[in-house]
Amino acid sequence: MIKLRVWQRECIGQALQTFEQQTHFLCQATPGAGKTAMVASLAKLLLANNRIDFVLCFSPSRAVAKNVAATFRQIIGRSFNGQIGAAGGSYTY
Repeated sequence: MIKLRVWQRECIGQALQTFEQQTHFLCQATPGAGKTAMVASLAKLLLANNRIDFVLCFSPSRAVAKNVAATFRQIIGRSFNGQIGAAGGSYTY
């Protein structure tokens, strides 16, 4: 289990509150701040509460997409390869 930073926990709380009335939420932070871990933790909660069925992540390179998939797989505890039964998939554009 990854220990989230204060800003990550607060951001997840704000996102969950926003999703009660809206369908979009933007998190903007500097590179290396921990956005992927925060989003994976949020996705884990949304999946567990049947708020979402599948997660799609898009990244600017294959290397980043691979790292995103690894982080999601670690935090969610399910496959993240985009195939049947997976929690989601990570792709490049």
